[in-house]
Amino acid sequence: MTKKEMKTMTYGAMPLKIETKQGLFFNDGVEVKAVLNTETGEVTFKISEEDLERIKMQEKEG
Repeated sequence: MTKKEMKTMTYGAMPLKIETKQGLFFNDGVEVKAVLNTETGEVTFKISEEDLERIKMQEKEG
């Protein structure tokens, strides 16, 4: 099984993001990557390990 990580885009070249924290003026978010199974065409989504750790730290703080 071959998988390939690919960038996602919304509104032109803007990356797809998940909102992780709501701010006063701007919301904080992390980029979502698409993982394509090149044999079946199935697409799943993931975030980076660094972003996952940051989200875990935010949950512990608040």
